[in-house]
Amino acid sequence: MINAKDVTFIIPVKYDHPDRKENLELTLKFIHKYFDTNIIIGEQGTMKFGIYNGEDYITFPYDEFHRTKMLNQMVLVSNTSIIVNWDADVLVNPEQLKLAFEVIRNGLAEFVYPYDGRFARLNRKEWYPLLKRKLDLSLLEGCTFKGMYFTDKESVGGAIVFDKKSFIKAGMENEHFISHAPEDVERFWRFNALGFKVERVNGPIYHMDHWCGPDSGHGNDFKIINRSEWRRVKNMSIQELRDYISTWPWVPTIQK
Repeated sequence: MINAKDVTFIIPVKYDHPDRKENLELTLKFIHKYFDTNIIIGEQGTMKFGIYNGEDYITFPYDEFHRTKMLNQMVLVSNTSIIVNWDADVLVNPEQLKLAFEVIRNGLAEFVYPYDGRFARLNRKEWYPLLKRKLDLSLLEGCTFKGMYFTDKESVGGAIVFDKKSFIKAGMENEHFISHAPEDVERFWRFNALGFKVERVNGPIYHMDHWCGPDSGHGNDFKIINRSEWRRVKNMSIQELRDYISTWPWVPTIQK
């Protein structure tokens, strides 16, 4: 068991299909097996998952899956110096996470992706029953999945570990993004543009496939607004970006 009492995993979820509940159950069992840590689950709407294993649980009465806003609220109520923004559908080698925690604790970086950009996509029918039973990612060693080939785009989604104070100073999640994408790309670009140290840990992240609805793809109602926001941010100068962040009402005033 890895001591991570100074760490909080924050997991935003929406019940859109039974696959989501099964994936959340899997990732929670995995975290509990390997880490002595803190977990906050944030669910859009009223509680539908019915999961409680010692995690803190928050319901958000939003009509839409406002993931960025949910993450920010969970960060602000957390009581630890290190936060893990964690998707309900992913698994990472515990040693990779342990190393990411150490990088943050030792002040070597403010933001750490606990994987190297390889976003391995697992076939649900083949791998979910086995991983649920074994909770052992060594079963996947030597396997190559979609998302792991050198031609695949390097991912910046799924999970990121960060220093809480630095996250707030960087503007937190950009709440102008609602539902799915490209908030993870904007986050990566902004943290680097602002001069924060962003690192990666060697090894892949594993994503369990699931049913995909509007909030899991680019077919959501906010795709035009989200893409417009990303274009706006990436075309800003550093000073324009800092000025823009200073107007964000969700960032604590003391940080502006």
